[in-house]
Amino acid sequence: MYEIIINSPNVQKTEKLGKILSKILKKNDLIALQGELGSGKTTLARSIIWSSMDTKKSSMPIPSPTFNLVQLYDCEKIIIGHADLYRINNSEEIEALNLEEIIDNGVLIVEWAEKLSPIKESNILRIQFINTNNGLDINILNVSGWSDRIIAISKYF
Repeated sequence: MYEIIINSPNVQKTEKLGKILSKILKKNDLIALQGELGSGKTTLARSIIWSSMDTKKSSMPIPSPTFNLVQLYDCEKIIIGHADLYRINNSEEIEALNLEEIIDNGVLIVEWAEKLSPIKESNILRIQFINTNNGLDINILNVSGWSDRIIAISKYF
């Protein structure tokens, strides 16, 4: 199990992490985002998605999926699903979103991932946002399938 912690004193550093992640995504990846409201989950998700799009689409708005629950993006090399489980109350509601199908066909980024039951057959990266006196600590943890890629991420920070 590999883990790194990045201090992000500003939005630009969080966006830099998103750009790096976008370059190393693979089919069957699940990026599980956890943290308080306003801690940076949506900022990171948007950066990953924008950085994965071809230049013609890169100015397209990326809304938070808080109300739609799931947004799909046909990016340059892969399909990315962005889900927000904040308003979800039970596992039946999660099952209705068909998140496993998104992972089977591409990448899934999930905000409020602590509400999600484990999804088998996926490469899981957990990213936890923790507000500190020095800004924001971003704890990046390999749950499965990300060991080598976490080592690659750490070289940028």
